Amino acid sequence: MKLEDIFWDKYTWTEYKERAINHTFQHEFKTKPSLIYSKNPDKLIVESTQFRPELYKPDKPIFEEDGKLYFNDYKPLGVAPLSPKDCDLYNFYVEGYFLKNLENIFIDNEENLPYLLDWASTVVRYPGLKIRQIPFICSKTKQLGKGLFFQTLQKILHKDHVQKIGVRTALDKGMSFLHRSILVCIDEVYLKGDYQKMRILMDKFKLLATEQEHSIRTLYRDERQVWSNCNFIMFSNYPDAIDFDEKEQRYFYIKSKADRIKEKDFYKEYHFDGLVNGQLAECVKHFLLNRKILKYDDLTEDQKDQGQPIVPLFTPSGTAWLTDDFYERVKDGGTQSHQLCRRLVSELDNPFRYDVVSISEVHDYLKKHHKEYNESLNVLAEAFEDLKYRSLGRVLHSKSGKKPTLWIVRNQDEYSKIAKTSIADHYWIPLSLERFEMQETDKRTNINMISKTIEPQPEEEEVPF
Repeated sequence: MKLEDIFWDKYTWTEYKERAINHTFQHEFKTKPSLIYSKNPDKLIVESTQFRPELYKPDKPIFEEDGKLYFNDYKPLGVAPLSPKDCDLYNFYVEGYFLKNLENIFIDNEENLPYLLDWASTVVRYPGLKIRQIPFICSKTKQLGKGLFFQTLQKILHKDHVQKIGVRTALDKGMSFLHRSILVCIDEVYLKGDYQKMRILMDKFKLLATEQEHSIRTLYRDERQVWSNCNFIMFSNYPDAIDFDEKEQRYFYIKSKADRIKEKDFYKEYHFDGLVNGQLAECVKHFLLNRKILKYDDLTEDQKDQGQPIVPLFTPSGTAWLTDDFYERVKDGGTQSHQLCRRLVSELDNPFRYDVVSISEVHDYLKKHHKEYNESLNVLAEAFEDLKYRSLGRVLHSKSGKKPTLWIVRNQDEYSKIAKTSIADHYWIPLSLERFEMQETDKRTNINMISKTIEPQPEEEEVPF
């Protein structure tokens, strides 16, 4: 391997440094084996190894791409499938354990379960096919069976090709988890309260879900480019573990409200009797290999609207099906700024008692009256934009001669035909009247103007600024 400067042993299916090769085979030669190999005119030299399950050919591990030779170090592992004819407990394993566990997890999302099964079938049936979306399953109930679902896939595909990692590893720059992996599970996801880290994770995994070439750094190896068609699934026991932008298209999000199956020893028997000592994985592999994956042509007319599917339809290269849980999470999620603004605006509470606000005044107020609030003015501005508040920019306030940055948080259409300076002078009521050289009479005048031209305003109440 020229780029790695290593040898590959096709018998052990492992890479070795030159020193290891010499130590291993020195007794069979008078000079260094590596030297003899270098003089062999029939020696095989390739650029590097690549993990390419989709190009696997049992007797032809070397393939050409862009005029260069590469060695495909993928080899199918995992269990062999067992059909109902080969296993008397087939239905019990598939229906009594595997599907029963998933049906419980999806007890309030049953219409979305076939979508997850289509995803799992694709992972098992077409190893190396890039799926450009990530299932994200969360539940408040712990030990619900999400791990058993993953362990089943891990045994089907083999532990050498399927990994479970934590968030810290997922954020590691080395990205060694991509090395020779078909599937990676990111478990125990919880980034609530750390919005920047959450955005890094989300952006990073959007790239991993779509791109196929990545830089990785594994142990004792320099950083290098690898081809990776690795797919991902994410689990969490915290329903508010992560937030989504409404434009997000890569996450199939399920928030399970299920409780654990009450049947005595179900989970213990699934693991030990089914996975460890039984043939559950073999039967489930046959089930996933042979079940029909729903295609667009299979849809009936009432499952389409103007040519678009209105039921969950899995497409590996397409965007994720956006569930009701996803939209609920979009509505409830976000930074502290998102959540505080959303609530206080809807409640007509300070500092959003009136439609027009100064963003710097809002920021000062939130920091003073909400002790848990610690976000910057820029983060607050991003929240205003996400929440579709209208920015007026810096506007001259005639009374004080100052130029506060004003936003309209409600009734935006009603202000569309009013000049910005007029809004600042007649519709904006500062939290601190004194700072902007206004009196109580000015405040009452502006309230009357708003009530007459926009909508009736709440009764006056002293603002503790």
